[in-house]
Amino acid sequence: MKSCRFICWAVACAAVFSLYCQPAVSDQAFSNQSTFSNQITVSQRVTANASPEDLLEVARRSLSAGRLDDAEVLLKALLKNGHHTDEAEFLLALVAMERGNYLVAEIYLTGLLLRQPDQHRIKLELARAYFFQEKDREAEKLFREVLKEAPPQAVSINIRTFLNRVEKRKPVRWNLAFSLVPDSNFNAATNDE
Repeated sequence: MKSCRFICWAVACAAVFSLYCQPAVSDQAFSNQSTFSNQITVSQRVTANASPEDLLEVARRSLSAGRLDDAEVLLKALLKNGHHTDEAEFLLALVAMERGNYLVAEIYLTGLLLRQPDQHRIKLELARAYFFQEKDREAEKLFREVLKEAPPQAVSINIRTFLNRVEKRKPVRWNLAFSLVPDSNFNAATNDE
């Protein structure tokens, strides 16, 4: 069992390192391949000396280039082979967000936030996941928490944009109240004659 895990780890490392060292295949070629063929493509370009840090870097670059399948294969290989890092989970959450799998992203990000409650980036991404699932109360709470910490101006503007969108989705509620009060001085006259 351990030898099988080691072989799988070596293949994944090699694939990642090969991607890292070779020029990237065009985005068009990647977009035309299925997830399974991406895994084979990644596995075919293997060299056995890739470190977990190298795999993370290649996964980051794949995610930035929009090669979500490649990033996911690499990140899951890292987690599966005992290199369970918060960064790998965070990147998997971003992959899920890019695919519109907001519940999966929420699961990863909630776990991360429990371990790192002061990380604003995790809070922001979790707030976005809540927002896209229309869990507006949770999203608003996290956005406001980050806004209280005086983030950079660009981040503040982005947060306010989301908060405005949350406000627009809130249902309009009217509250109308009236009461009947007896009037002891019906003719509006004073007691003075």
